[in-house]
Amino acid sequence: MVAIFLTGSTGYIGAHVAANLLNEHGASLNLLVRARDAHEAEDRLWRGLQLHLDFKPFYEYLQTRIRIFRGDLTSERFGLSTDDYDRLVHTTDSVIHCAASLRGHQAGARSRPLPWPAPLQPRQHGCGGW
Repeated sequence: MVAIFLTGSTGYIGAHVAANLLNEHGASLNLLVRARDAHEAEDRLWRGLQLHLDFKPFYEYLQTRIRIFRGDLTSERFGLSTDDYDRLVHTTDSVIHCAASLRGHQAGARSRPLPWPAPLQPRQHGCGGW
């Protein structure tokens, strides 16, 4: 299954994007979710998507079109095991980056680019950069 790697799917914008991709476009999604275990990851995802999906379709998508990777965007290789990271890289054909840190919203805080692993490095296609 080839899928879109979507970051930030538990957040406000990412949840909108995820729901739209699932409901309107039939996309399969690889989602990076920060959680201690699979149950917490599914719960965090449900809390983000519940305004956009009823539970029955959410659960169906979870079984058929959503693959959750428990990790952290700020960790090397997203904190994934070698097997999970390889699975993510080999099943991803597109990346939509919606994740953001809310810790840096204080006055004077500076944002910094995140170090993307080479196999998932976003490419610049004459867009003037990131």
